[in-house]
Amino acid sequence: MTPVVVAVFGSNSPLAVELEAARFLAAAIAAEGATLLTGGDGSDPSTVKDAAIIMAKTIPDASWIGVLNEPETADPVVVGSYGLLVTPGFGHRRNFVEACLCDAAVAIGHSPGTSSEALFAMFLRRPVVLVDADPVEMPDLRRIALDRVPKPHNPATALDRGIAHAYHWAKTSDHTPERRRLPLDAWQAAGLVRGLIDGTVPGGLDPTAPRTAADWDALVGGVLHSL
Repeated sequence: MTPVVVAVFGSNSPLAVELEAARFLAAAIAAEGATLLTGGDGSDPSTVKDAAIIMAKTIPDASWIGVLNEPETADPVVVGSYGLLVTPGFGHRRNFVEACLCDAAVAIGHSPGTSSEALFAMFLRRPVVLVDADPVEMPDLRRIALDRVPKPHNPATALDRGIAHAYHWAKTSDHTPERRRLPLDAWQAAGLVRGLIDGTVPGGLDPTAPRTAADWDALVGGVLHSL
């Protein structure tokens, strides 16, 4: 059976308690038989994205996907038995690709990158939980996200159309982001993840299939068409 893919989004300069939450969440995702997705590769334990992957690597049979931030597309790389690194290219716009590849997401904090990832996932109708001490509403997410991923002025690709539509949706939507307290232990993280993925149907996308920028754009186009 295809596992649910759960993203953990977060800052590159997190608080210590946020790093710990990322590790708890990664363990909880593995315990549910789901696949972890982040924007990292496990190389920098001081970031949320890599702290989560590093934790997943310590758990037998825990699967994970890292969606790398690079300007150019590269072939996927299998890491060990259960890890996968994909490089769609597109720089920071790859945040929209992350949202396409996940089935649900937890956003830790609201840095510009995290805000864009969370906003894009909500636009794509993924269940998203924001965990943060400071509550933010949709206008806040949109404003902060624009600092990392600008709105395309003349969108010619599916990716750019998706980003533009997401920002328009966020500007006009009355959607209220779901917020939870930051999980401070394994029990809290398990409850959050279990509630998030309950009833979530795996999208079944194959992140190893795209090999070119055009392939990745076609994947994004397919996700948009399914909305």
